[in-house]
Amino acid sequence: MNKNIIATILNEKEDISEENLLHSLKKRLKVAESAGIYKAQADYWKEQHHSLRQQCFRAINRKNGLKYLSEILEEDIHTLTI
Repeated sequence: MNKNIIATILNEKEDISEENLLHSLKKRLKVAESAGIYKAQADYWKEQHHSLRQQCFRAINRKNGLKYLSEILEEDIHTLTI
């Protein structure tokens, strides 16, 4: 692939050196990788929140719901502290 095409894709000047172009690409790949990790963590916690919310709604409608809800929360807190 032509260096100028890569520079254009990365929004860099066309007269950038190949070394600087590769450095810019490496930096952008690191940022993209970090973003992917943060997105995965956010998705995980979103799912955990959704699950806990459903369990809370079920506990509200149950006999001894407060005791059941307390057990659920204790388990989740214990999991977080490990």
